[in-house]
Amino acid sequence: MANSPKLGLENKTEIRGLANELDVENPAAAATANGVKTVYEATQLQKNYTTANESRASAIKVFDHALTLDCFDGWNGAAAVWSARLPKRDRVQLSWAALRSLDWHDAYITAESVLGTSTPPGPSLFNPMPEARFWADRSTTAELDAYALAAFEAMTADRQAAFLGHVLGRAAA
Repeated sequence: MANSPKLGLENKTEIRGLANELDVENPAAAATANGVKTVYEATQLQKNYTTANESRASAIKVFDHALTLDCFDGWNGAAAVWSARLPKRDRVQLSWAALRSLDWHDAYITAESVLGTSTPPGPSLFNPMPEARFWADRSTTAELDAYALAAFEAMTADRQAAFLGHVLGRAAA
């Protein structure tokens, strides 16, 4: 296989043979290769492997149902099932692959529909800091830079000096 330049469908027998050699179908069967010392450990390993496969199988079924339904409720339900059934790593990879399959504009709009958009903080009646922090947590780096600079430039000279003293004093601490 190392000498084979192709790993496509034409080599499926060779790839299947390698998979059998690695015993990826049942990791509990290769107890000593997995460092399993007791029958109990092998049973637990098999149970964990089976549970993970069942969770993935149900996630795949839900994907198929959501495709079939082709509506918001179907995909919203899929998101709920995936949150319950798939580990975070699998969901991150699934999200990455889905966004990667889109052109930049569609990926941006899709991500924005999930994450929301940020808007600058509005006027505050009492203490503006909680709202400003809330907004800052949801802003892009470019938005933060733009509003920070605009706010700084809008300050009077004495406020700018006090602000710099506050920021530089915190940096030194």
